[in-house]
Order: sequence, then C-alpha cells, then structure tokens
Amino acid sequence: MRGWIADAGNCSAPVKIGEVIASRHPDYAVGEIVTGWFGWQERSAVGVSAIVRRVTETDLPLSLALGVLGINGVTTHLALTMIGDPQPGQTVLVSTAAGAVGSTVGQIATILGCRAVGIAGGPAKTEQCRTKFGYADAVDYKAPDLGDALSGSDRRAQATPRSWSFQKGARRSFFETLPDGTSGNSSITSTLFGTL
Repeated sequence: MRGWIADAGNCSAPVKIGEVIASRHPDYAVGEIVTGWFGWQERSAVGVSAIVRRVTETDLPLSLALGVLGINGVTTHLALTMIGDPQPGQTVLVSTAAGAVGSTVGQIATILGCRAVGIAGGPAKTEQCRTKFGYADAVDYKAPDLGDALSGSDRRAQATPRSWSFQKGARRSFFETLPDGTSGNSSITSTLFGTL
C-alpha cells in the first residue's frame, strides 16, 4: 500500500478519489464520487476498469474513502478478523501502531473486546496510540528498554501488570504491518517469539 502514495519508480499508479464530471458510461453519473487509479493530476479520463469503487458515504469526509473506509480499512478488517481471529479478552500486539493500518487495528481490536497494545516510534506516536487510536497501552520501539517493555518486566508494568499477557498459554496475536516481518527491529521479534 505504501507504493500507492508515490508515483515515481512505482509499479502501480496511486489510488485517488474524485468526482465524475463527465460520463458516457451508464453505470456512472455526473456528480458521483469514486476512487480509483487516476494518477497524480487534477483531471483524468479513465475507463471503467480504473474505478475501484463508488463512494456512498457522502456524509463523511471524503478522505476516509482512501483510508479507513478504503484499502486500509479492508486490510485491517480482513487480516485481523479472518487471519488473526481475535477473541474477547485476547491481547493483540500491533507493530507500526500509529500508521494507517495499525491505527485502525487498535480500534477494531478494542471494539471486538480485545486489549490492543501498540508498538510505535517515539513518545508522540505512542501517546497518539493511547489517546486517539484506542490502544490500552503502547511501547516505543526506539526506547532502550524495549525488551523489558515487551516482556512486561519494565517499570510501566506496575501500572499495567503483564500488559501483553504473553506468558505461555495466554491467547494473543501479533499483527505485523511491515513487509519484512521483523517490525524493523529484530529485538521485537526475538523478544516476542523467543519467549513464548
């Protein structure tokens, strides 16, 4: 998905949102809002195959059609509910928790009755996870005590005892949002998967 936001040196055109200003196709009327492969320009003439979907949520900000109501939301919902299969009471740990997909994972996991814990870079992003994205807790992967924080043995664990519940036998999920599968930090993977 990151590739869609930059056109240069990319294998696919960026996804955009736009209003139909002229149409010769019976399925698309002037004034409708659509998302699709329109490129970086003010106006584009495209065939129906370039349209991804018709935006029906016109009472909400249009930008949501490219985020939580678009591919980011679809990615989150399908990956979390169909692959992760979280159950109420489960802890869901999310990498890149302040990103487009990660921020949505925390909200959906919480709605499903799970305890969402985010991993993000820096105090501002971890605070954003806790205050804006519904996470019960968040860990700064840039902090020197990352291993202790993930294992629940750091000082913050007193405020949130065993905040990840990653002891053996506990029901938990790790939602990885980075393509390399290591959360950009090998100590996260070794701490989580080396101690389960």
